[in-house]
Amino acid sequence: MRMRLQMNSETDLASRGGRRAPAAYAVVALLAPLAAVPLFAGSADSDLGVMPMLYLIMAYSVYPAALLGAYMWATGSGHRWINGIDWTKIPEEARPFRVSRAGKYLFIGLLVMYLGIMLTIGDADLILVGLIASTVGGTVVILFGILRASRGGASAFERMPAKRQAALAAASIAVLLAPVLLGDVGGEVRIDAGDESISVRAPLADFRLSYSSIDNVELREHFDRGARMMGYGADVGSGNWRNAELGDYTLAAYFKVDMCIVAWSHGRAYAFNCPSEEATRALCEDIIEKRAAAHA
Repeated sequence: MRMRLQMNSETDLASRGGRRAPAAYAVVALLAPLAAVPLFAGSADSDLGVMPMLYLIMAYSVYPAALLGAYMWATGSGHRWINGIDWTKIPEEARPFRVSRAGKYLFIGLLVMYLGIMLTIGDADLILVGLIASTVGGTVVILFGILRASRGGASAFERMPAKRQAALAAASIAVLLAPVLLGDVGGEVRIDAGDESISVRAPLADFRLSYSSIDNVELREHFDRGARMMGYGADVGSGNWRNAELGDYTLAAYFKVDMCIVAWSHGRAYAFNCPSEEATRALCEDIIEKRAAAHA
């Protein structure tokens, strides 16, 4: 009788643990991205509030799906979420092992995508390579997992212990916050003022203006950036923007600095600045001087 009661008690505990697991993973998926709010509190982009919009989109699209993969990996449950495998042809006792295997690669593949994109999005030199490499690499990892799960053996499955699940959740949160702590999510503006031309690079903005092609250049103490049409916005605003005065123009500027240099070339306006007003003013004077020499 005691043995039967003990077995029933253990079964009830396992059942309650199984019911709590999905809720715990859902809570982590919804709340973990908010841990970055204090880290972004200084963001000056009024269009995005306290966090760059890209981080929110990535965190709330990729991260919950990655945690679903972690849940399947740890518990062997959730085969109905995986398409591409005919589960009716797989014996029920073999499904948990197959589900765990597919979930493991889903988790890893999505985090590869997330890290690759977020760690390179603020770098004008790496953004395209990072986007392609991380998307292709993550997709290959996920498809490899599905292929292995569809062809895998019927090995016995052991549910991941609670401590290992907690460690997995902690590791996933660390990966989620890594780009915020290590990467340049805010972006930067790189300016090279050469003897014959000036080159400006920022996320989603890359242009070179020869001094002889600049029709006019002005220093605006308080530049109205207007609205973003297609571009980047965090600590740096860049890409295609529009305001009432210039219409569509190209922006590459820090939001913390109101001052901007505005240059017109071949019928289009370009606005950019440096990390400080002093550096922006000095750059504008340098451009005016070199433009005058080029037009002499």
